[in-house]
Amino acid sequence: MFAQARIDPGFHVVVEGGAEHVLMGVSHVLSDPVQRRIIQKIVDVTDIGDGKVRIKHSSRLIVGRVKIGPYTITTTPPFGADVFLLLVLYATHGELRKFNLENFSGVKVGVLKHDMFLSVMSSILVAQAESLLQGHISKAYVKKETFTKNLRGNIVWPKNFGRHPLEGLRCRVFEQDADNLLNRIVLAGLEVASTILEKTSKASAASTQLFIWRQISSKGHLLPTDFDLADRNISRLTESYRPLIQITKALVLGVTPLDLTETGSARLNDLDFSIPSLFESFLLRLLAPYAAKLGLRLVFKNADRHALIDETGKTYRKVEPDITVYKGIKPVGVIDAKFKPRYVESSPQNSSEPLGKVTNEDIYQLFFYQSRLQAVFSQSIPPRAIIIAPKLSPSDVAPPDIKSRTVVWCETNSGVSRPSLKVLPIQLQDVLKMLLHKGECEVVEECLSEIAAELKLMAS
Repeated sequence: MFAQARIDPGFHVVVEGGAEHVLMGVSHVLSDPVQRRIIQKIVDVTDIGDGKVRIKHSSRLIVGRVKIGPYTITTTPPFGADVFLLLVLYATHGELRKFNLENFSGVKVGVLKHDMFLSVMSSILVAQAESLLQGHISKAYVKKETFTKNLRGNIVWPKNFGRHPLEGLRCRVFEQDADNLLNRIVLAGLEVASTILEKTSKASAASTQLFIWRQISSKGHLLPTDFDLADRNISRLTESYRPLIQITKALVLGVTPLDLTETGSARLNDLDFSIPSLFESFLLRLLAPYAAKLGLRLVFKNADRHALIDETGKTYRKVEPDITVYKGIKPVGVIDAKFKPRYVESSPQNSSEPLGKVTNEDIYQLFFYQSRLQAVFSQSIPPRAIIIAPKLSPSDVAPPDIKSRTVVWCETNSGVSRPSLKVLPIQLQDVLKMLLHKGECEVVEECLSEIAAELKLMAS
């Protein structure tokens, strides 16, 4: 059963949930392999034929926007846009406690120019820019030549021959300058944000920030590679720029900065966020302080290139657990982040059973990680293993019984330590809202009792 896409006069389609939409007269667009790859980054194409294209929400849980012929397709997060924006900000190391959640409540995804999804992103960008002005502005020493009557820096002798000293000296100096890539990214984001926030309550704040940052940095045309370069070059002093880079990348590349009212020729394929990737980063940041308090260390994506090799000794596939937990140099646990709410939601038929069982692929993956770490470090028992999945139902709805969320490798030899794993829930919306006014350790203790207990067992 397919639903005709509900389209406004501007050809904007919102894809949400499991519904499939039919787009008319665009099948020729997908005959181009490049265009098809771009589109399939955002949505799943289920069928093409008779001039129609059927699409549904991406199974890879990508939130964003893409252009298909005359249509602008927006895919929404599986929860409210208020929670999504907090997740983006926290996962990219923004400071949640500086934001008022009431500003984001009731946000819905709408049309392009007045899209509240973009308005909230723009509001966060403006608030982050305001925060930067109160902290550390990125500056770098830049080599300059100056003509002066007072000796400064190094004299450029070849350029001073034939001049009388009283006329002054050409000197080479190094001065701190804020006109660098990071600040140009902030400026570019504010230019887009100020246009999106026109005629809103945030318009004045956006205009003020745009005026200030134009004094700090020059305007420049940004390429996709500039954002990757800026992210790689983040230092301890410029860590506060990280969320700005991600949000500006979505705004600048996802919406044409030249004319936001003209959507016909704009390709919006770069506005995308991977919910699973954000969830991984969110968990690492949330759990790291509590783990450190217990004497544990969390290592993210620690690639093992020697686990699977071919007969020549070359890496066949690398093995990369989401989070490996160490106590000293000894691995004591493996944490896998799975954005699969069905693992921790109760079945309507039996509330003690999960809505969906862990897939064989996920089970084999965790058991392999455990066995590999046990073998490499010559341990008598395998490290503990847990899957953490988001619980999106209300907090007063209990998760399935813990026994139904525990998987054990059943072997006949009872003397051998058996791999096992537990599936633990995290009430995503509650945790993000608690982080607005509480620290990570306090949130884990109060809201994530099962996860806290597992980390304590790893530390024991």
